[in-house]
Amino acid sequence: MEKLVLLCVAATTVIVGATTATAATHGPPTAAATTLVLHARTTAFSELDLGAAGPTPGDESFRKEDLTDSAGRPVGVLNSQCTSLVPGDPFTEQDELCTGVITLTGRGKIHFQSLAVLTPPPPPPAPGWAATARPSLMGSPWAILGGTRDFHNARGQIFDRGDSAADHYLHIYLSS
Repeated sequence: MEKLVLLCVAATTVIVGATTATAATHGPPTAAATTLVLHARTTAFSELDLGAAGPTPGDESFRKEDLTDSAGRPVGVLNSQCTSLVPGDPFTEQDELCTGVITLTGRGKIHFQSLAVLTPPPPPPAPGWAATARPSLMGSPWAILGGTRDFHNARGQIFDRGDSAADHYLHIYLSS
């Protein structure tokens, strides 16, 4: 019986010690966070309208954007694909699951995903007025899932800022 108690105490000590060591290695990141701000301009956009005409579940959109730094120098491209999840009409919110890759020349790729809530333009204020604003992804945070090369351990979020879905800024907050 003494051997069994001693064995249990030894096993508990090993488990507690291992748990403490594991917790110590999974604390907050020690590396400083990095912020990138890039200008994005849409250079290609295509939609695949499946089912009934207009927004319906399963519709796809594809976007390519050229990325430049604050001096206007080309630094890479963003390619994304979004799938419509919720039926929509012109005056209700529409959810889209979006995935994409930011490729930064000479540095690697950043992979991201987001559930985007497209906010429609407001209804026309009076009969005969046309709504001119486009649905927008502005402000939807994108989760950074990982990456390659310089970004192989990347985590963080991306925020899309600007007045236009075709010409805007990406604020990329990276932690590793």
